[in-house]
Parts: sequence; structure tokens; C-alpha cells
Amino acid sequence: MNSTRRFGFPILLVSLLLLVTLACGPVATVVVVATPTPAPPTATPEAAAPTTAAPPTETSPPEPTTAAGCTLGARWVADVTVPDNTAFAPGTPFAKTWRVRNSGTCAWEPGTKLVFVSGDPMSGPAAVDVPALAPGAQTDVSVSLVAPSTPGTYRANYQFQAPNGIRFGPVIWVQIVVPGTPTAAPVCTPPPCPSGGVLTCPTPGGCPGGCGVVCVTPTSPPPSGLAILAFTAEVVQDLPPAGKRIRFYWRTTGATRASIWSGTQRRFPQYWEATPPGEGTLTVDIGMTFYATRK
Repeated sequence: MNSTRRFGFPILLVSLLLLVTLACGPVATVVVVATPTPAPPTATPEAAAPTTAAPPTETSPPEPTTAAGCTLGARWVADVTVPDNTAFAPGTPFAKTWRVRNSGTCAWEPGTKLVFVSGDPMSGPAAVDVPALAPGAQTDVSVSLVAPSTPGTYRANYQFQAPNGIRFGPVIWVQIVVPGTPTAAPVCTPPPCPSGGVLTCPTPGGCPGGCGVVCVTPTSPPPSGLAILAFTAEVVQDLPPAGKRIRFYWRTTGATRASIWSGTQRRFPQYWEATPPGEGTLTVDIGMTFYATRK
């Protein structure tokens, strides 16, 4: 009994640790999903026959019924010539042609017309004759026009009219653009420029037609690469017993560092940093002769 009580708690602790370890480990989950019964195939409806689009933003009015009991109808099919916003120079003659279809149940009788109803007539006729047309048939109708002389966007609206004066079908139109005349670029006479001078524009791209250019005398460009342009050593004061106070002057190009060093004291040479390396002066007290170098 004492032996059992002594080891029971450690065994229980080991068991709990094992359970904790297993609980913290990955758990595989099995999901059973019922396979759905496939639905019986349904018949695919046949695609509807394409319909001819009506002119944008226009709604076809109801087709009027005649005394004979049939309807007068028209549908726009296509712009054969002069799509919307075609550009024409002022005064240019042109012909607009539409392709239309008799969408009613009445035949279009002789005397049917396409009449101007609103907009800018653009020197066109008030009406043009339309050929007789059976229901469902198509035909082309044309109107001769002239582009206005003033720049702008112009539109003329038309509608079909039966011999008895009844209008039917949607409004169809022609719309053109007469562009404005571009402004001629200015042309200026350049100023006199003496020999050796160069005409240039103070602002790149800012002298259209030569206006605003000036005459300048080009200067020689500075030498390229690393070079000593000037170096002087001037004794400004004697220092007893044999010393000198010397002022150095230098001017370089392309140097990132410059120094002045002793040319006679070989064992313990002395040098001074020439700062800034581009151009400057330095006054030192020495007893030797110094030379310039560059790095």
C-alpha cells in the first residue's frame, strides 16, 4: 500500500503530461461529405436572333396604325456614310446615307419621305423621297448637305413621313464637326549678331518662331580632367635666423584633395592640406623650399 501511494501521483502526472502533449499536437480531421445527386440536364435555350440596334439615346415611338389596320414602322440599321462626329472643312459638300428597315406591317407607299425635323439643316433639302418598301425589307436613304462655314459641332435630325403627312419611326440624324482654323505660329526676325556671337534662347523651348532669341558670345569652357591651373609661393616675411613666412596660392580643376609638401626635407617631409582644393591661400612659417602636388 505504501508503495502504491508513493508512485501513484507521479504515474498520474506522467499520464496528464502525455495527454497534454497529445492535445497540443496536430489533429487530423476527417470530414464526410455526401455526394450530391447530379441534377438532370436542362435544355439550353436557343440564342435569340440578334436585333438591329437603334441609334443611341433615341427611343422608337409607337408605330401608328393606318385606316387599313396595318402599322407604319421604321428602324435604323446602320450609318453607311459619315459616322457621327466626322470632321469636314468649312463649306465641304457631303452626302449622308442611312440604311433603314421597314419594321411595320404596312408597305411604304410611293410618296413616303424623309423630312428634316430639327437641328441645323446644313444647306440640305427639307425632305427627300424614299423608295416604296415592303414590310421587313431594307433600303438606303441619302441626303446631300454642306458643312457650315463656322467651326463647331452640327446635327440635323430627320424622320419618315407617310404620303398623308403622318410621321413614323425614330428620329435619325447626321452629326459632323467643323474644326477651327489653327493659329499660325509667330515668326520673328532674329537680332543682329556680330562675328563670333551665337543666337540662343534664354529659356529652352520658349522661343517659338525665333521670337525672344538673343546674341551671346560663347566663353571658353574650363579645362576638363585633373589639372593645376595656378600655384605661387610668396615670401611675405623673413624669420630669424633663417626661416621664412610664405603665403601659398593655388587653383586647380577636378581635384577632390590637394596638399603642399616639402621637396628638400626627404627624411621628415612636411606637408599641408590645401583647403579648399579648388582654390585658396595658406600662410606657413618654414625654413625649407616647398612644391605643389595634386592627388
